[in-house]
Order: sequence, then C-alpha cells, then structure tokens
Amino acid sequence: MCIRDSSSTAEVAGSPFSFQNVAITLAIERFLRRGLADLVEAIRSIRASSPRVATNWDVGLAFALAECGELDEARPLFESVAGDGFAAVPRDLNWLVTMQLVSLVALHLDDRRRIEALYELLEPFADLDATHGSGYASYGPVGRVLGMLAARCGRQMEAATHFEAVLASRDPGPWTSLTRLARAQASAVSDPDAAHVDAARAAGELAAMDMEGWAGEAQELARELQLAGHGPPLALLANDRWRLVHPEGTAEVPGSV
Repeated sequence: MCIRDSSSTAEVAGSPFSFQNVAITLAIERFLRRGLADLVEAIRSIRASSPRVATNWDVGLAFALAECGELDEARPLFESVAGDGFAAVPRDLNWLVTMQLVSLVALHLDDRRRIEALYELLEPFADLDATHGSGYASYGPVGRVLGMLAARCGRQMEAATHFEAVLASRDPGPWTSLTRLARAQASAVSDPDAAHVDAARAAGELAAMDMEGWAGEAQELARELQLAGHGPPLALLANDRWRLVHPEGTAEVPGSV
C-alpha cells in the first residue's frame, strides 16, 4: 500500500490519511476529557491551511474556544456561519456533525433565537449520531444535543423525550452518561429530585471512565441540589455549628450536639 504524504490530503474531506481526520479524532478525545484547550492552536493552523473546508474549521475553532470559555472570540466565528439559516455550512457528509457543534456553540453563547432555529434544523435527525466523514469519528447522538436545545427553549417535554430516547436506545458509555448529566441540568429547576438522581449517577459513571472534568461538573450539580434539600439527608459542620439538610427542611444546631 502506498501512503501519500499527509500534506497532499489537506483538502480531501474524509480521506483516511488526512491529518485533519487525526486532529478531529484527537479533538473528540480531548472534548471527552475537557481538554480542548490543548488543541486550539492546532485547529487555528488547520483552519488557515484548508480553505476548501474553511467553514467547517471555523465551526471547529468556535466550538473549541466556546468549550474553553473564550466566548468573545467564539462569537464572531459563530456569526460568520449563522446568517441565512446557517446556509454557509455545506450540505455534505459533514453537515450534521458540523451543525451539532454549531448548536453546542449557540448553547454556550445562549443565543436563544439561533437555538430555536437549530432545533428545527436538527430535529429530523434525532435518531442519528453526528459522525465525521464516512463515520470514523463521532460527537455522539444528535438526540442529546436536541434535548439541550429544547430545554433551553423551554420545551421541557420535548427535551425529556429526546433524552429518554438516547438513554433507551444505546448501551452505557460516555454519551449516555453525558446525556444523563444534560438531563439533570435541564431539569434542575423543574424536577430537582430527579435531577439529583441523574447528576449523582452521571458523576459516578463519568468518574469510572476517567472523565474527571465532566464528573466534577456532575458532582457539583448533585451537591448544589443536595444542599437545597434534594436527595439524601446531609449534615455539614462549619464554624462549630451543624447544618442539617433534609427533603423536609433544614436546621442548624450547635456543633456540640
């Protein structure tokens, strides 16, 4: 087999030898580890050297920046593809995964108008996974992101339907645990008891997969909900006083009790 120099495949979408495909696969791994900051400069370089698929890499860079909290830099990249109903995103084999990443950026930016539009665009693909090229890498079920979009729009019943469909249709793994966390975040106000159950379970599952960044996020949510009286009773000692938290109410007593 003759393997071509990777530079000759820089503009060949889906080529198994493209350095872009390696970068995409690594980016998904970093996303799952909450380490996309490691790849921001590499993504900038690929974007600059790949004009034929520049729009896809605009989205990739916006996504990486948004995940790192760099929203001011992510916003103009998002705006560059958001006009005319996201018509700038090519309708090719990478359209679905690119639109999934666009949706995650919109959620970070809390752009409600675009979130509504993205929900309508992605809803017909609720049962699919968002994969790159011929399927060599995936950002997981579209239903997870649809649930997040629906929840942000206030469509709680639709969000619940999407989350449940993902959890019922696939074996346990990173994407089901992330879906459980997303469902907990979406229902923290409307159904905090159920949200606590989801957050606590997601925290354990994600920690077991060494996804510590996501596990910490789930643990923090579970703790906040428990402190608000949802979940098992809790006793906290601080400044020589006990704070007792129970689903029926809270109380404070001296530390000597």
